[in-house]
Amino acid sequence: MSKPIRVLVVEDSEDDHYLLLRELRRNDYAPESLRVEIPETMNAALNKEAWDIVISDYALPQFSAPAALKLVQDRGIDLPFIIMSGAVGEERAVAALKAGAHDFIPKGAMPRLVPAIERELREAESRRARRKAEAEVSDLYENAPCGYHSLDSDGIFVRINNTELSWLGYKREEIVGVKRFRDLVAPNSRKVYEDAFEAFKASGSVRDVEYNIVRKDGSIMPVLLNSSLIRDAQGRYVMSRSIVFDTSERKRLEEQLRHSQKLDAIGKFAGSVASDFNNMIALILKHSQGTLDSLKPGDAMSRPLTLINETGKKAAALTKLLLAFSRRQSVDAKVLDLYYIVAGMEAMLRRMLRENITIEMKLDSSGARVKANPEQIEQIVMILVENAGDAMPAGGTLRFETSRAALDENYCRTHSGVKPGAYAVLSISDTGCGIADPVMPFIFEPFFTTKEHGKGAGLGLSAVYGIVKQAGGCIDVFSEIGKGTAFKIYLPRVEDPAAPSVGAAH
Repeated sequence: MSKPIRVLVVEDSEDDHYLLLRELRRNDYAPESLRVEIPETMNAALNKEAWDIVISDYALPQFSAPAALKLVQDRGIDLPFIIMSGAVGEERAVAALKAGAHDFIPKGAMPRLVPAIERELREAESRRARRKAEAEVSDLYENAPCGYHSLDSDGIFVRINNTELSWLGYKREEIVGVKRFRDLVAPNSRKVYEDAFEAFKASGSVRDVEYNIVRKDGSIMPVLLNSSLIRDAQGRYVMSRSIVFDTSERKRLEEQLRHSQKLDAIGKFAGSVASDFNNMIALILKHSQGTLDSLKPGDAMSRPLTLINETGKKAAALTKLLLAFSRRQSVDAKVLDLYYIVAGMEAMLRRMLRENITIEMKLDSSGARVKANPEQIEQIVMILVENAGDAMPAGGTLRFETSRAALDENYCRTHSGVKPGAYAVLSISDTGCGIADPVMPFIFEPFFTTKEHGKGAGLGLSAVYGIVKQAGGCIDVFSEIGKGTAFKIYLPRVEDPAAPSVGAAH
């Protein structure tokens, strides 16, 4: 079969154009061609179509091969360009080749044309393949999910990829040829860096060294670095090449896992202690109440027994919170709608809060149903509302929102024990004082409190945590000092209808 080829011919002679096409057909080509004689028509042809090759006479009345070649070059396209002309001196031919023409063939040497075309087409294809491969390698280097950089013998950056630049927050011109890598190492990592650098110079490589580096904005970023050394023929230090991994997410997940394991361990201990206390308190309450019931009015023992009984009830309430945290409470779970639970509590919540606190509700009535104990859900709301009220002594706004969400695997990887799927969301946020960063990791631990002595046992949020975890959910907390705190509680959503006793507003 004839091979198709698209040829743009810069030629003022129709006969020469015909001879060129005949030579191509004689060599099993099926040419599509266009003959142009002036710059305007050549520009239009280049705009309109893609060509395989340009074959140009050297001199035309209003045009020339060098001018045609420049039109192609100005477009930045790699289009083989062959000059085929009659009487042109050697000096001009050499100048044209130096300017970028790919070959120069005398018109009297027609048999040389097709081999030259085939060679140039092959080389053009090879150049395209090479550029594509180089572009792929460059893209892989620049946009890899890890950082790459090279340093000279003074430790100054000579190359750095886009990924690492974006991590650091610098522009390329602020790094390359300007900064040393050690300039970016955080003070608490300098000793590790210096020790690793000495080992690197001696052995020519380092593996899995962890540093903290400082971004342009001053924030700290943990990284893991592997480096290799390039030496010249005499063994002298020329350049180092390094691959850098951002370990922020890994360290965050490790810290989250440690925190989750810590809470689980505390929960097991607290649960076993609370169970024993619960049994003892139940015995105290039983006998104190029984004795009270048997006393005659005005008996002198009534007052101390009443104090014992009331103290026992307070102890039982605290023990109940501990059991909730340790997830050792027996739970009578029912299908309930968060919309009705929260809406039904609004009047009571308004009575709980000071007049200078405004309540806003944005509740989704389309069905955010979960399977949980309604009393425990109300307990969660009460605890969070009480904390929010304490955080807004000068007044503010308390917002409630129910909604639905789908949690994917990416989210669940960062939240221990949570499975992907459909969830109902209860969000309670305030405009209070906020939670300080150093405090945040401890807020769900039992007995941890920032309140004044005697104003809180530090069991409220730990109970919230245990109730939510026992229901298969999780909690996200967002806080900013001086602006407020938001608790977002995710509970697995169900499609079953709500139980009659909890399925309507009350």
